[in-house]
Parts: sequence; structure tokens; C-alpha cells
Amino acid sequence: MSTWLMREAKTSAHEAWTNEFEPTMLQVLAGRETISMEAHATLCAAVWKYITSGIHNGVALSDEIKCFFTDYTQRIATAAPSDGAALPGYYDAEWGRFAPGVKLANRLLDFVNRHHVQGIRRNPEGNASVMTVRNLAFDSWKMNVLEVLLPRLEIRTASTRRDSSISGRSLRRRSCQWIATESRICGSKLEAQIPGSECVWKAIQRIWTRSMAPAMHLSM
Repeated sequence: MSTWLMREAKTSAHEAWTNEFEPTMLQVLAGRETISMEAHATLCAAVWKYITSGIHNGVALSDEIKCFFTDYTQRIATAAPSDGAALPGYYDAEWGRFAPGVKLANRLLDFVNRHHVQGIRRNPEGNASVMTVRNLAFDSWKMNVLEVLLPRLEIRTASTRRDSSISGRSLRRRSCQWIATESRICGSKLEAQIPGSECVWKAIQRIWTRSMAPAMHLSM
């Protein structure tokens, strides 16, 4: 019976996400539209109504959100320009839209965090690693965009060492933006720690060490 209910919840969650929630999320992440208070309240109410209408709906909707951000970030990496010179600008533009979009998406889907994620963590048998919407989004970005494009950014930076005023500073800014975001997430009691941050940090340090002037090295 439980398996059947879970299967039904997954089907229902996919339909609800596709028809009710995904269009707004796409607009938010693309930065093309602001959300009015009325629209904000309507979507939050729809999320609450959906999650509370079935015992497995919270899990199923969380799975849909994870799949959405995985697919969304993979498409960003796939669409990256083959021209190495254009890659830093592309990364900056995409990150500039994605980061504030995730902040708004996290608020719009706040009931998923409060009702589903925190509910699981409070359960003695719950999974403490279950992620909030914001962490799902940034974890997807790290794995599917940052880690995928970082080798190409590293090559590009190494090939233009003399032009550190452009490529070095740009890469340092992008890296610092990510690290600052990651630090805020990891430092919050309500957020799960993003795995693999040390690997990303070491890769960024290698780039700085090889390609930037001493004045631009990271000081810690």
C-alpha cells in the first residue's frame, strides 16, 4: 500500500510541479519577472496545500525540486560557449541571474523547507542531510556548473597570465562570490553543509597561485 501511495505521490508531484510551480521558478531564475506579493502568497499557499494533502507529497515534491535544479544547471553548463575567451563572461552572467533567483525561489518554496525538511530532521529516524531548496540549488550549481567549467576556466586563466587585470580579477571575483555564498550556507544552523567544498577551494587556489600577481593572491 505504501509503495502504491508513493508512486501516486510522485506522479502527482510531477504534475503539480510542471503545471503550478515550474513556470514561476523558470521566470525567477531567468530574472525576467518580479513576483508580486499576491503571486507570492498564491504560490506559497499552493505549496502548503499540496504538501499537506498527502503523507508522501513532501518527499515527492522535494525530489521534483532536486531534479529541476539538476536539469537546469546541467543545461547551463551544456550551453557554455566553446570559445574560452567568452566563458568567463558567460559564467558571470549566468551566476548573476541564478544566485538571486535561488534566493527568491527559496522564499517561494519556504513551506517545503519548514514542513518537509525540518520535519525530517527533527524525527529521531530522520535524515539530517536532507537539503533545503537553497542548498539543493547551490549544490546542483557546484556539481553541474562550477566543477564542470572550472577546468576550462583554469586553462583559460593559465593561457592568459599576462592579462591578470581581466581574467585573474574576474575569476577571483567569481570564486569569492561562490565561497561567500557557501560559507553563509554552511554557517547556518538550518542548512546542510555542501559536500566537496575543500576540493573546489583547492582547485581555485591552484588557479590563483599559477596565474595571478602576488598582490592578488588570497590572504587568509
